[in-house]
Amino acid sequence: MAISSAGLATPPDAGPGARAVSRILRWVLRHPYADMARMEKLLAHSGLAWTAVRPSGLTDRPGTGRPRVSVGSAERLGPRTARADLAAYVVDRLADPRIFGRVVAISS
Repeated sequence: MAISSAGLATPPDAGPGARAVSRILRWVLRHPYADMARMEKLLAHSGLAWTAVRPSGLTDRPGTGRPRVSVGSAERLGPRTARADLAAYVVDRLADPRIFGRVVAISS
């Protein structure tokens, strides 16, 4: 399982402001985004059972115990993820074959 600190996709239902911010961030962070895209491409062609987990901005707040999850990273989620929620999700789903070869977005 790989954990990326930033998502690569803008959800299709994102508003114009979110799309504009996404375009700016993609330009400013183009090199880290290129590295993340390369990492996910290498994972996809590795022959391994992998899952890429993309949390939103990490916080030290207490976990909610009910993280919001988008398999395929297509849905809009919250702006923050408690580290406790991220850790619990990873531990609970580490061997879940339903998410192997998938990208999963998570927020609290």
